[in-house]
Amino acid sequence: MAWPLARPRQRDTPEQKQALCNLIDLVDGEILNEWSCERMTKEAAKKYVLEYDTPD
Repeated sequence: MAWPLARPRQRDTPEQKQALCNLIDLVDGEILNEWSCERMTKEAAKKYVLEYDTPD
């Protein structure tokens, strides 16, 4: 199963990012970043969510 990640158009709060990480933890299998078509592990997907920041 692949879980799509979409690039946000807003600045997410730390609480929103943690909620996304909690959802990622519930996924069985790899996660698909639809922007880059890259398949990610849970840890890589959570790192992406926590470190991603939209430019101004």
